[in-house]
Amino acid sequence: METAEMQMKDFGVSPVEMQGTSSMLQSSNVIFLSSILGCEGPTPGHKCEWKCQNEHVCGNMYRCGLTGLTHICDKNCDQRILYDNHSSLCRVSGQIFRLTPAEEQAVKGVRRKLDGR
Repeated sequence: METAEMQMKDFGVSPVEMQGTSSMLQSSNVIFLSSILGCEGPTPGHKCEWKCQNEHVCGNMYRCGLTGLTHICDKNCDQRILYDNHSSLCRVSGQIFRLTPAEEQAVKGVRRKLDGR
C-alpha cells in the first residue's frame, strides 16, 4: 500500500489541492466513504483531520489527539475519504486503499447526483 505522503511527495500537492481546494481551508469539500455507504464509526459526529494530531500507537493502530479514541486502519476504516475514482485515503494513517466494486458503484451514484445540480 502507498501512503498519501509518498503520493504528495511525487506530485508536490495533496489530492484535495489537485481538485482546486485546500483541505485545511475547506474540509467540507471532503467526501467520506462511511457517509456514502452508511457505516459511521463509533463517534459519528467526529472525523479526524489535521487538527487532531493523531498518534501512531503501533502497527495499524492510531489515537486521536482530540478525542483519545483509537482507530484501526484496515479495510473497515471509517476515516477514509474519496481520493480519486478508484481509491480512498485514510485521513488518520495516510494509507491509500483501492475501492471495492460496491464502493465504486456508490461513488458513481454520488458523482452523478452532484453533477446533476
